[in-house]
Amino acid sequence: MSVLFVNDLGGWYRLEGERCAGEFEVTGEMLGPDGSVRASILATQADMIGGALANRASAPRVPLTVDLTVHRVEPVGVGTLSMVARILRAGRRTVVTEAAFLAGGERPLVVSQATFMPSPNPVDEQPFVGDRDGGRPTLTRPFADQLGIRVLAPGLSELDRVPYTMQPTGTIQGGAVAAVAEVAAETASGAAVVDIDVRFLAAVRVGPARATAEVLGGGRVRVEVRDRGRGDRLTATLMARVAQLDRG
Repeated sequence: MSVLFVNDLGGWYRLEGERCAGEFEVTGEMLGPDGSVRASILATQADMIGGALANRASAPRVPLTVDLTVHRVEPVGVGTLSMVARILRAGRRTVVTEAAFLAGGERPLVVSQATFMPSPNPVDEQPFVGDRDGGRPTLTRPFADQLGIRVLAPGLSELDRVPYTMQPTGTIQGGAVAAVAEVAAETASGAAVVDIDVRFLAAVRVGPARATAEVLGGGRVRVEVRDRGRGDRLTATLMARVAQLDRG
């Protein structure tokens, strides 16, 4: 089963010893309301390149993302972004990675860190793939629209578990979970999301995934994501920093 929305994002990466390097093209469909690439898209790319490093250690078990952060140093618009991930720590139970995104220079424009663990479920297995060549991006609509995210009310959004949003294990891919939470944070605050800090607590196995956002003040928004089809089970929490509120 393909993660079709990931295919639409395009990009490539190669494993090079203890690091993973690649690039992807940011198009207009990937931009958020502030004209910078969405944090959830950066999270998706960081999850893939970091996951490639983690997968080498966990194969044939699928590496599960435990937590994922995206911190913007500078706004990133349309153009080509290079990305380089490295392992910060590789233990028996977890692998911690860091990814840097750059555009023609040595100073990172975005930094992301992630923690992975091998799935404890013996059915969550797949062959080790390693490198990826996703080609050019093929999004035809803004990212949130193409995913099928519905805004039910300000601070309340939903995403269905359908083949387009799923990963090989049959659950909603982590980047898509981050996206539905990002939209909830945006509509609750009326501002673009700059940074995200996601904790993945359980997989969305039935759906839809419903994200509920609460504006805390000080430019911070807290979001909970629940699996509506599994008794509203809490599957992820996200802390977002939003741009407009930071200006006071």
